[in-house]
Amino acid sequence: MSGDIVVGANAALQGSAVNVAGNVRAQGAAVVTLNNNSVVDGDVQVRQSKSATLDQVWVGRNL
Repeated sequence: MSGDIVVGANAALQGSAVNVAGNVRAQGAAVVTLNNNSVVDGDVQVRQSKSATLDQVWVGRNL
């Protein structure tokens, strides 16, 4: 995917083996899950969210 992923309040993101050519940002999300050799070229930023899991994820910048 080219661009950023923005997860809003009470929303969920569940990604497996995804390739993000941008950033992942979540604010007040219910759940953020990335796994299974996912790649995020930019930053991953999760704030005030209920649950966040990154397992087998490559992050190109900041977490």
